[in-house]
Amino acid sequence: MVEALDPHPLDAPRLAELADAAREKGLRALEAALYRRALRRDPDNAVYLNNFAWSLIQLPAFDTNEALAAARKAISKMPDHPSLLHTAATVMLRGKQEAEALALLEKATLVVGRSAKLLLVRAQAYEQAGKADKALQSYMACAAHPETLEVKEGELSRPALQKKIEALQAAPNKGDGKPRQ
Repeated sequence: MVEALDPHPLDAPRLAELADAAREKGLRALEAALYRRALRRDPDNAVYLNNFAWSLIQLPAFDTNEALAAARKAISKMPDHPSLLHTAATVMLRGKQEAEALALLEKATLVVGRSAKLLLVRAQAYEQAGKADKALQSYMACAAHPETLEVKEGELSRPALQKKIEALQAAPNKGDGKPRQ
């Protein structure tokens, strides 16, 4: 279907609109393909790069290097944008680049502190990196964040966050190399 669009003079914004429509219908592969086409016409658009990277990681199988490249390029264009930070860090975690994700998030401490989603992805990055004490602190900050107050389900809900906090508190070794008594 996407190849059928090639002969038509669709500009990048129109392709992005079609990609958004595909996302709304749950057509993730089509969404990614349309963003890929939009990026051929506007390769430095941070929003298209971000949305392309996000659409890729929603697929059951994706090219990790392609997603990482798009996310890195997007965040280089707008380093303090919360949505781009979230996407880049999430892509990095999926690509097993937790040190890079943590470096990115630690550079933007003020932005991270204002967003429950960013606090959560930072907690996940610390946890994936084996830094349970820092993960616990970040999960606690996320649970206390006002944005989580009304969330009833999902990983940003307070019950889900509390579960993560309790699991980390109960762990015999919270990441500092010292056994708990």
